[in-house]
Formats: sequence, C-alpha cells, structure tokens
Amino acid sequence: MNENFIDNIESLVRQIVFNIIFLYCGRWKEDNRWQYLDITSSTLKAWLDYDILHVTDAVLSEFNKLLDETHTEDYTYLSPIQLRCLSRCYLYKAEHASINCKWSEAQEFFVKSNDIIKAVPYEMIEEHIIYTHHMLLCTGIDMMKAVNITSVDVLRWISNIRFIAGSRRLPIHLQEYFLELIVQCAQKDDLVINQEDSCVLQQVLDQFSARDSRNHVKYYPAKICAVLKTCSVSQMAIETTFFEMVENIIISETSQIAILRLIINKVSQRISAMSIMDGIELLIRRHQEVQHVSVGNFYLFKIYTLYELAIENDNENYEDVIKSVMDGIYLVAKDFDKMDLASIQLVIEI
Repeated sequence: MNENFIDNIESLVRQIVFNIIFLYCGRWKEDNRWQYLDITSSTLKAWLDYDILHVTDAVLSEFNKLLDETHTEDYTYLSPIQLRCLSRCYLYKAEHASINCKWSEAQEFFVKSNDIIKAVPYEMIEEHIIYTHHMLLCTGIDMMKAVNITSVDVLRWISNIRFIAGSRRLPIHLQEYFLELIVQCAQKDDLVINQEDSCVLQQVLDQFSARDSRNHVKYYPAKICAVLKTCSVSQMAIETTFFEMVENIIISETSQIAILRLIINKVSQRISAMSIMDGIELLIRRHQEVQHVSVGNFYLFKIYTLYELAIENDNENYEDVIKSVMDGIYLVAKDFDKMDLASIQLVIEI
C-alpha cells in the first residue's frame, strides 16, 4: 500500500478523534487536559508531516489555547510525562513557525522546548531527541533556500544543536546533513560570523570526536568553511586547517574530489599556490597505498587546480610552482594508466 496514502489515513483518523473530543466531550477535556493536549498536538503534527497547513487552522487554535492554559514557569510540579508532552508541543510550534518562515519564533520555541526536556530522564526522550535533530536540520535546509536569510542566520540556527538535551551527540546518520549545511553556508554569501558565534560553531564541530565521524569526507571541508566564515581570521589559521584536512581526509571515490575543488577555490585567495600544491601532494602520497582513487586522477586534479590558479591570478609568477609540480609528475608518471596520462597531457597543452 502507498506510504503517502497510509500517512493520509493516519492524519484523517487523528483529525476525526480530535473533532469528536473537541465537539462532544467537554467534560472529558476538563478532566483530562494533558491527554487532550497530547491528542491535539499529535493531530497537529500529523498534518505538519503531511504538509497540509490549511487543515491545521482549527487544530492550531485549540492547541495554542491548551498550551497557554498549561503554561507554567515552575516545572517542578509536572511529571516527566507531562514535561515531555510540553517540550514536544513547543517543538511542534517551532516546526510550524519555521514552515511559515517565522525564524525568530522558531528559535524561541526551539530553545524553550529544549530547556524543558532537560528535566526528563534520557530513557524517556530518546525518540524525542532524534526528532529534535531532524527538525533542526530540516529547518536549516529550508533557511538555506530562503533568499532573505543569510548564511550567518543559518549557522546560528544549526548551532542550536548544542542545546539538545545536554549536548547529546548528533546521530551518525544525520551528521552529513549538518556538515553539508556548513559547506553550503560558505557558498551562500560572503558574510562572516563574529568570534562568539565562531567559538560556538567550533564547539559543535568538536562533538565529532569519534574517529569514524571525523573520517567523514565532509568533516574537514566543513571545518575549513567554518574558519573562513569567521571575521578577522588569520592566514595561519586557514593554512593550518587546510593542512589538517589534507593530512586526514579520506577520498574513497573519484567524485569526492569535487569537494576538494570547492575548498581550494575558497582558500586560494588566502594562502599561497605553493602551499596548496604541497597540500595536494601530501594528500596524494597518503592515498597511494590505499588505491581507492588512481594516482593519475589525483595528479590530474592537481594540474587542473594549478591551471585554474594561474588563470585567476595572471599577475603572479607561477614559474617555481609549475616547475615543482611538473618535476613531481615526471617522477611518478610510470604509475599512470594510459587514460590518466592522456588527460594530464591534454591539460598541460592547454
């Protein structure tokens, strides 16, 4: 059976249950306010998931009314189940606000939700935390598409990940989306974040402490992009982060070289061509024994990068850099297959 059809049926069933209680069960609603809030919020979430916003108007009105009635500044009198319900409700409000591009409201409700959930034992909220991560990243993706939202806004939003239930580490299957958002921010505009925001973003990246996480092909590119988005960053900091990338990143497919091109385009105005060539050479030597990607492909990338740098900076003298690269290629040319060698010769002739 079609999955969308099942989701639609589930949303309709929840709506019917809500309508019956809303219209005919006045006394029950009074005596079971928390259960009613749970049903109402579940109905709202079902329609949010199905992207039918106009259906939620009546539900949203009742939902907001119930939430106002249960609002309290003192959470000590609420049970863990009630706290979980309340936290989930504010998260749904954040999702609804983000869908309607009300980013400041989304931020307010997101923080409130996570302030509440901290008081609930972890074993009761594991699923809630996973949903929170999903919601944060999906909102970040939507913000990237919005013309009136800057890269600074997006970076500040995704940095909210540090608030999630005592800084719970981002699940591995979601890490790629987080790293990709940072890389995209470097391409969205040329705005930069202040030192405080930069420190926060770096703290979030430091959560990727496990070796498997840092081996992700986008981890080090994301780290460089975060450095490049920082105001008043020094050339030494950029160069250090660049060499950290080439010393650690693992390229397992030829297609992954594309992200290296993106990063080099970003750093080429801040560090020297010789440093970039040395970095690529270090990357090649690290990968020679692994053989995921042919040596010829790496050297083709290196020559093409040098060609692009020379074209973009035609007022600079690249003789020493070109000689160094050509000497390096001459020493390892015997390891190239015929197709790689032909491609390299073609680029050199250009």
